[in-house]
Amino acid sequence: MYVSLPDRHLSLERGGPAREFTLTLRNYVRDYGCLKVVFTTETNAFGEGDPALTVERRDPATGRWTEQELVVANDVSALLAKGGASFHRGEVRTERWRIRANTPGPTGTAHIQIKLVATDVPARDPFAGRDAGGSWFTLETARGR
Repeated sequence: MYVSLPDRHLSLERGGPAREFTLTLRNYVRDYGCLKVVFTTETNAFGEGDPALTVERRDPATGRWTEQELVVANDVSALLAKGGASFHRGEVRTERWRIRANTPGPTGTAHIQIKLVATDVPARDPFAGRDAGGSWFTLETARGR
């Protein structure tokens, strides 16, 4: 599984506009009955507390943006995700996403992980085949003007 993110560094201003980006997913591995893209960050990336970030995915059928969960955890919580869609071997999928730094919120730099989770695998042991790969990018937030 391969995730392509053109720019691995995004800069945001608190209270400013969202930054859009494209994820290209290429499946070289196997057929997935249900695969979900999950964004996650460490709890201490922006200090203790809410990172005050909004992550949204654009629905290609309707053009509407829908908010997606940002998993904030230092463990395997992202691998417990539910939902998603089928993704067949050899398939390439391009998705539009955006992220916004809300006000108020902490400033600084953090890594945002993009995990691909095979949600049709039983969650009894999250490491048993649910992690289908992923990528990351650096997010820098600054105070608004």
